[in-house]
Amino acid sequence: MLKDADLDGQLSVGDPDAAGQEFIGLIKSEAFWPMLFTGSVVSEADMTQIVESAVDVMMSRYGKA
Repeated sequence: MLKDADLDGQLSVGDPDAAGQEFIGLIKSEAFWPMLFTGSVVSEADMTQIVESAVDVMMSRYGKA
């Protein structure tokens, strides 16, 4: 997806694989790891916010003006 967006000129991503890992890492840091260590499950509303925030970060880094 990131590679296609780069090729289409929607994003400026030098390394799509690394960018994908960054995106997943943003989500895992807020949803997966806390669940693993504390057992608390993220609500659907919180997960939506986590994903939207991760997208905002990625767009700030790789988006074209």
